[in-house]
Amino acid sequence: MTVTRFAAPTASVNSWLVSDDTSVIVVDVLRSSAEAAELADAVAASGKQLLAVVVTHGHPDHYIGLRTFAETLP
Repeated sequence: MTVTRFAAPTASVNSWLVSDDTSVIVVDVLRSSAEAAELADAVAASGKQLLAVVVTHGHPDHYIGLRTFAETLP
């Protein structure tokens, strides 16, 4: 298992990718649409199956990117 930090450069928020050889779980999906799209692109480029997205709590900087994240994934 690997835990990778996906640092958002402009919003000071992190997302975390928890993965094994074939699948990934995304923890928090960032605050800006552009950053969420970059995160989705990184997940798609990994070639791993997305198993779940976990939002750790109800602060907007942890979930606002969810729609963009979902719409950007193939």
